[in-house]
Amino acid sequence: MSLIRRKHVVFFPVEVKVREFDFRLILAVFCARPDWQIILGDHEQLFPITLRLKNAILVLKNVIGGKRPWKYRKYKDLGHRIVQLDEEAGIFEGDKDFWKEELHRRLDIAKMDADDYVCTWGTFQADYYKSLNPACADHIIATGHPRMELGSPRFSELYRAEADRLHARFGDFILINTNLVANNARGIDVLLVSHKVDPANTAFRTRIIEQEGFEIRRAGHFIDLINHLSNEFPDRQIVVRPHPSEDIRRHEALLRFIPRVTVTREGSLYAWLMASSILVHGGCTTAIEAQVVGKPIINFHPEVDERFDVCLPNLLGVTCRTLPEVSSTIREIQASGVVPELDETRAAQLEEILCNLNKNHSGFDLITGIITKCQDESQPTTPVGLPPTLFLQSLRDTLGRFTRSSRLLLSIFHRRDTGEHKFPPLDRREILRKVEIISRITGKQVKVHFHSAKIFSITTD
Repeated sequence: MSLIRRKHVVFFPVEVKVREFDFRLILAVFCARPDWQIILGDHEQLFPITLRLKNAILVLKNVIGGKRPWKYRKYKDLGHRIVQLDEEAGIFEGDKDFWKEELHRRLDIAKMDADDYVCTWGTFQADYYKSLNPACADHIIATGHPRMELGSPRFSELYRAEADRLHARFGDFILINTNLVANNARGIDVLLVSHKVDPANTAFRTRIIEQEGFEIRRAGHFIDLINHLSNEFPDRQIVVRPHPSEDIRRHEALLRFIPRVTVTREGSLYAWLMASSILVHGGCTTAIEAQVVGKPIINFHPEVDERFDVCLPNLLGVTCRTLPEVSSTIREIQASGVVPELDETRAAQLEEILCNLNKNHSGFDLITGIITKCQDESQPTTPVGLPPTLFLQSLRDTLGRFTRSSRLLLSIFHRRDTGEHKFPPLDRREILRKVEIISRITGKQVKVHFHSAKIFSITTD
């Protein structure tokens, strides 16, 4: 059976479901219109489908870089229109010169065509890309990232019922979100590999090696912190949520010896934030989302090295350098019930990097407007050769159910992270529940069509 059922198609590929799925689902509902099919799903499964079509719109996270840097040109040869929104192009360590190097490493803006759009987290990123005079300069727009707005009053209904269940289960728990490079699922050498370090380049090699050491020490500090909080607050549960790129099994192996600690990636981040009493982090974007929700934030920052410190999240909340400072700050906030406010100087610094923190700004509305403009200018989506079908994908899903146990055994014995957690099979009931809520929020009625265990689409009459 053919996947394509409408005259025009927009693709929303998702890599990390827990991080990217909800905001893309909302955008899909916003962009639904007659004769259009909005397709969402696992990016690995959508990729071969996009290569068998012409004239689709692709809302992507990293079009020039990653595992397949050649795919951008392939997309353009097929007439696809690109809207680029990087998931990680706002949060970098070091100073602004290093941020520019990272922005260039993640996206070679000079290779993008004039009709493509680049959505940036803030004005700093937009101004840098425009300074390079690319063909798409007029289409580089500081939209902010819609994910940062999910906890706002406009969308919080999506998470209220789940948050209530979590609060009933854990009480007034302490939420700790980690972003530990030393625990990356790809290995402790991830920085050396991702930066393609040349051993002969002494200066750069030394910088990255020193950063690896910094990250290893930081991981140790967080283990100490969790143990300390368990000792200091015997009446409180502690929930640890590792970054999607971390190997959760290492946390589980160490933290199972500490009382009242739960390590999990389950559920929606915003539900956990809404249910928690306080967030403790160390350079994690979760701090931004906690700011939107209105939760107290503690930035645990035991070591200072401006080369490796992550600027944006560290501007939020209260910074603590020692374990006793963290526990005493939790007690002070608990006693007063007051959430420390963001001062004007820090607010201005933050807004340059992430414009969502301006309450009058809506990343959802801006990006919806960009996609709508592309829709207005689009040609009909047509197949290249045989139309895309999901027969082979359905067969793969069926086989996957029988082989999941063997993959689990393989991961246990070989201590490898298979990446299965990044996009688990769709929960149809949960998607229908969320679409119903989004329809109430937007006043827009849509239909949901499930095509496989990891692909579905949104249409409207």
